[in-house]
Amino acid sequence: MTPITHLRSRIDNLSWRIEQTEDATDLRRLAQECNELQRAIHMQEELLKREVADMETAKMQLFRLKARL
Repeated sequence: MTPITHLRSRIDNLSWRIEQTEDATDLRRLAQECNELQRAIHMQEELLKREVADMETAKMQLFRLKARL
């Protein structure tokens, strides 16, 4: 799992590099990096959604246990 701070750092670096270049080949390469980062963020988001769902399940199980007491 890639920490969000690492992703944000890569985005900041990519932003700076985009601002600095005018070469079409470099811009295409940077566009590819944008796509890769977008996929990485999507994967991170999906993992977090699953973790939240697991937490919700655990929370509901705990509420049911407390109700039985």
